[in-house]
Amino acid sequence: MRVGVFSVILVILCANLLLGAVWEYPNGRSVERGDTVFVGENWFIKPDPPGARAQQPTTIVFVDIDTIPDTNFSWNDQRDVSNGVTQAAHPELSVCEGVVNFIWYRQVGPTIEVYQNSSENSGMLVTDTVRLSSWGNQVETMPKTETVDSVILAAWDLGCCGYDAGAVVRRSYDSGRTWEPADTIVLYYWYDWMAARLDLLAVGDLVFVTYEGRDSLGHNQRMKKSLDLGETWQGEAVVGGVAAGKGAEMAYGDGTLHVIRGGPELEVRYNRSADSGATWSGYNLISEIDGIASQWPSIAADPFGNVYACWFDYRELPPDGSGWILYRRSSDHGETWGDVLSLSTEAKAHSPSIFADSFGVYVIWEDRSRDPGNMDIAFRKSRDFGVSWTPEIRLNPTT
Repeated sequence: MRVGVFSVILVILCANLLLGAVWEYPNGRSVERGDTVFVGENWFIKPDPPGARAQQPTTIVFVDIDTIPDTNFSWNDQRDVSNGVTQAAHPELSVCEGVVNFIWYRQVGPTIEVYQNSSENSGMLVTDTVRLSSWGNQVETMPKTETVDSVILAAWDLGCCGYDAGAVVRRSYDSGRTWEPADTIVLYYWYDWMAARLDLLAVGDLVFVTYEGRDSLGHNQRMKKSLDLGETWQGEAVVGGVAAGKGAEMAYGDGTLHVIRGGPELEVRYNRSADSGATWSGYNLISEIDGIASQWPSIAADPFGNVYACWFDYRELPPDGSGWILYRRSSDHGETWGDVLSLSTEAKAHSPSIFADSFGVYVIWEDRSRDPGNMDIAFRKSRDFGVSWTPEIRLNPTT
């Protein structure tokens, strides 16, 4: 990442936006869970054409942004990164040292498959599209990706034949030119046992995969860890109680691993580990138990021990299923948390994503307050570690 430069990626699929986050790591940065993220190089992903409300997922396109911390965004022309493939869903990317890896899934007949391409010149040109998953009577969805130097990791949920479920990881050592065989690191059998809704995080050679597991031992959030960039994996560990809604997200900052998830009571729970997942503090509620659902949590951490969390809350229960974007911060590695604040100006918001680096904190979400029939992309930033925030702006075209 160039000093003094930050970036934002926004992915829009169908008529909705699936939003996620990404965090800064010692050797690279990566997309996370969904679809709106910030990264160390410079991209923005959006639908084609701008503002389209397609009934099917769209081709993946992106435009660059490049700015120093205290200036406004500038945008260039959008570019197709899916080589014209239609019905691409859940696109994500990871980046390190100018190597960009794009990943998504699409339905092909009775199966759902995972596809990938990459760029070695900061997204200007992309390679041919490659299918990472294997053909068969399977559903392989919700891919995640991380890049560390020239090593690209991809992970996704596996569903097979309606009975088995697991987590698959695949690696490339040459910036996506060639790929090692897929490694199914978790596989549960029987109809109602599963591993699902995974998240992937790389911190140097250390790689974490967390997922919702259900078997004879219970139904809870679990994790597997690799010390060698995914070449070998340690045994399965339990992080905490069952995840709900969007699944868990991870972030890493100043030596602490953070996990956030929706809880069974439809509130937001947070857990942390100071020893790379060996032990955990235990899940604590960071939203308010008020009988109103808090969902789609997102988390970020900076290098100074600050942790930032946001989610949307169904207060006022608008008919379109949106709500308020709520936010909370910790200045002591997640040990204690400040007041819950609202970042949105109306209860017309949904699916937030949060990112933090050395320069500030950035939040993005989908918003219907300007036009209930269309989805805007709202954005706010903070330059004082989340204490105060700039006014809300729209990143998408006004027409």
